[in-house]
Amino acid sequence: MREPGEKGQFGLCYTVRVKSGVTARQRVELGLIPAWSSESEAPETVAVQERMEWLGAAGMSVAVIDGYDIAWEAGYGLADAVERTPVRSGTLFLAGSISKSVNAAGVMRLVERGELDLDRDVNEFLRSWKVPAQAGWQAIVTLRQLLSHTAGTTVHGFPGYGRGTALPTTADILDGRRPANTPPVRVNQLPGVSFRYSGGGTTIVQQLLVDVCGLSYPDLMRALVLEPAGMTSSTFEQPPPPPLVERCASGHGWYGNRIEGRWHLYPEMAAAGLWTTAGDLARFALEIQRSLRGESDLLTPDGAREMLTEPAGSSSYGLGFMLQGDGGSARFGHGGADEGFFAGLWAYRQRGQGAAVMTNSNPGTQMISEVLNGIARAYDWPGWLREAPAGDGEIDPGHAGTYQADRVRIGVRVDDTVWLEVENQPPVRLLPQPDGGYRLHGLEGSVRIDGHLLVLKQEGGQLEARRVAE
Repeated sequence: MREPGEKGQFGLCYTVRVKSGVTARQRVELGLIPAWSSESEAPETVAVQERMEWLGAAGMSVAVIDGYDIAWEAGYGLADAVERTPVRSGTLFLAGSISKSVNAAGVMRLVERGELDLDRDVNEFLRSWKVPAQAGWQAIVTLRQLLSHTAGTTVHGFPGYGRGTALPTTADILDGRRPANTPPVRVNQLPGVSFRYSGGGTTIVQQLLVDVCGLSYPDLMRALVLEPAGMTSSTFEQPPPPPLVERCASGHGWYGNRIEGRWHLYPEMAAAGLWTTAGDLARFALEIQRSLRGESDLLTPDGAREMLTEPAGSSSYGLGFMLQGDGGSARFGHGGADEGFFAGLWAYRQRGQGAAVMTNSNPGTQMISEVLNGIARAYDWPGWLREAPAGDGEIDPGHAGTYQADRVRIGVRVDDTVWLEVENQPPVRLLPQPDGGYRLHGLEGSVRIDGHLLVLKQEGGQLEARRVAE
């Protein structure tokens, strides 16, 4: 049962009253937690269909892992907004960069067989293309570096190709040669020193696997990962084969428009080309969890642990997986974005819990974090939902004043409450913290005032402003 709630940042919200005895799935479906309301002690929640309608999201598929098993799978909305085809649990979506995680598992299987080495120069394995020298300097690049985005390679991501257009070979893509629509993949930073996300580096791995194994990339990945992991509704083929194409969702833009040709093609298969279901993605994560426990034939426990270990130069990224949390809250996963498709996959290392969320429209990207928040609350995921920022610190009247940054004037007003007043914006309440700083109420970010210097920190950077008036 739901009742109308207050109007939030994105419009009309709903507070959900959950009857006793409902399932965890029902609690998720009735209780998404938008990130913008997560700071309150009792976050406002919103039902799935209401939120999708408000955002203009076409369709979504969800699968939840609990107790080292698939707890449930469900489809919502439309797989195709023109044909009005509904999303079902077996609907396929493009997984975007989650393809990199599946690709890395395939590499690790070959490493465990002794057919590849994570720390040898990849040019020793490449046959039809080589990592070229730059200005006479030949970099030594390893699979460990390529899988962890520490190889110094270029080309962040790929836009894909319209259906019916000429597709480049992998060598064309790596050399930026027509009909490729991206620049050449080159090493222009010292390998092994720092993290820089590179779909181009993953495409080098794709070429290496084909050179070493002598199979097409889709056939190789089917044998190495998809079949052993039980991903029977998944393929790297571009386009997907006839038995699966009828189950494929269409991608949609920001305004509900269907992508021309229904979807883009991604010959950069290892980086962005996996077609799969939410259930199959969850099964993949589940096999990694079981591998860690020695209960899977996909990988050994050592191989799975190596995938979830940050190498030198990495930043919260292992081999094909993003890494978050510590101890009992440690988890692995990845996000994905192709034209008109967004996805998210997260699973815990030491708990048989996790979830996959896949959407087929640009507005659907907002749904992913909200659905995961709802799942986290329903299944008691540790370390996922941030605690409400406290406001139990002392208010310092001396912080009041006007502060000037390079091009922004900021005011701090202190009465019974502390307010941050940024030019051309409504005041934002500041919550005083025990350490003397402040948290922004309802927004991400913090403020610290030391003497005449105000520092506003938000994700992606910080702003410094100096006091110009009391």
